[in-house]
Amino acid sequence: MKAPKTDSGFADIVDQLARDSKALEVLEAAEKRDIIRLRDKRRERIDELKTSIKAATKGASSYLRKFKDRLIPKGRKSAETQLAEYGLRSSSAIVALSSDWDEQASIEACLEHGFDACVVTVHRLDKEALEKLTDEELAKVGRRRRPSESFWLKPKTGADSSITSSV
Repeated sequence: MKAPKTDSGFADIVDQLARDSKALEVLEAAEKRDIIRLRDKRRERIDELKTSIKAATKGASSYLRKFKDRLIPKGRKSAETQLAEYGLRSSSAIVALSSDWDEQASIEACLEHGFDACVVTVHRLDKEALEKLTDEELAKVGRRRRPSESFWLKPKTGADSSITSSV
């Protein structure tokens, strides 16, 4: 739609925006209801499959650990069945020595022992704090205010019946 050339043209566009906004709101609400119904319909089967997969994975993993020499050929890290490849992946997680060592205690110990590279420091601008600076202070840190106005529209609630009639 083009920009209006008259006040009445502007009013026509605003009213069309109100109709379209309300129509969009109604359609999105219907879409959400449909998604919830579909999700609820499938949720039980999804949960069953997740439970089944978790249990089968635990059992297969335990069995493979017990009989690895027989189930994975010597010199290989994996094997296969008709439908899948399988294997054991080696890894090691970094975990606390005991419950006394929470993350903050480990951070402090890293810094105390000179392991600074093991601690990440995140720096970012605090927009709320920047808003409190004067224009001169903002300029010192390479920032400025950019005033703007943005058009807004809110369909009237009393006009719902006429707006939604086209949906």
